[in-house]
Amino acid sequence: MIPLISIIVPVYKVEQFIHECVDSIIDQTYNHLEIILVNDGSPDRCGEICEEYAKQDHRIVVIHKENGGLSSARNAGLDICKGEYIAFIDSDDVIHPQFVELLYANIKEADLAFCEMLGFDSHLGITKEEKIEDVLTKRFGNRELLSQILSFKAPNVVVVCNKLYHRRLWEIIKFPAGKIHEDEFVIHETLDQCKEIVFIDAKLYYYRKREESIMSSAGNDKGVLDKLEAYTLRRKYFLQKGMLKEVKEMNTAILERCVLQTVTKYNPSWKEMNIKIILLQNSLSIYMRIILLIKKIDYRLYRVLQNSNKYIKKQNVIIKKSHEKGTTFLNV
Repeated sequence: MIPLISIIVPVYKVEQFIHECVDSIIDQTYNHLEIILVNDGSPDRCGEICEEYAKQDHRIVVIHKENGGLSSARNAGLDICKGEYIAFIDSDDVIHPQFVELLYANIKEADLAFCEMLGFDSHLGITKEEKIEDVLTKRFGNRELLSQILSFKAPNVVVVCNKLYHRRLWEIIKFPAGKIHEDEFVIHETLDQCKEIVFIDAKLYYYRKREESIMSSAGNDKGVLDKLEAYTLRRKYFLQKGMLKEVKEMNTAILERCVLQTVTKYNPSWKEMNIKIILLQNSLSIYMRIILLIKKIDYRLYRVLQNSNKYIKKQNVIIKKSHEKGTTFLNV
């Protein structure tokens, strides 16, 4: 018998999008599904719409709860799901009809399978691929993907929604309550439990780009602070694992991100100078040329970057000394 697959969908203030999302799940070519719609105290008609779907399809289970945020809603779904495998779908997003079929077909000898993502504008709609006959796949050990997460080289690895997980990966891990960018807090721990991971080179998950969404509000204070907290916890986690080289790469990557964001904040027109391409090169000499260029353009900005660079170097020295003394956990 084919296994039951649970799909958990947190629902909040998406009345205009929820039909498109749920319909795309109902229409999956793999139909042995448990579809859990978690109404997170939505003030609109979302709760009623969920109940209407449940009356039409016996596979749908509806949870009504007080508003607690995305993490709380996902955790509520995890608490009751019965599937051997689990997927998370955001309620304003859409999945390809073969999303579950193709991920399941490739997860049988692995712990996790994930696919490419495609962003779309609500006003323009989605151009979905036709029926997919053949897909290219690539298999990874967990260390390779963990290294990519630390160096920010694989944004589609960090998110939880484009993946199919073996149930055991979520037996202990829970999403942190009240956090923005909640994926950043848990994805590394999830991947670290995997012996083998499969990537499917096909765009099967379509995420909606809208200005008012949480995903688009990365610049607000709460989002920035939560992301920094997630990075700090991730850093400690990997120091405990002895991944010192990767943590140093993470420090450098964070510095580069700070440089990019600070540069464009001071002068948005600098986005047109291909600064990003230059800064993300591995050559230190090129990086230093840019720093010196910024010094000529704006000395205040140069001082900010210089101080950031000193901090990163100091942290790397601490890591090295800690390793030499046999310490693997740093309370920083």
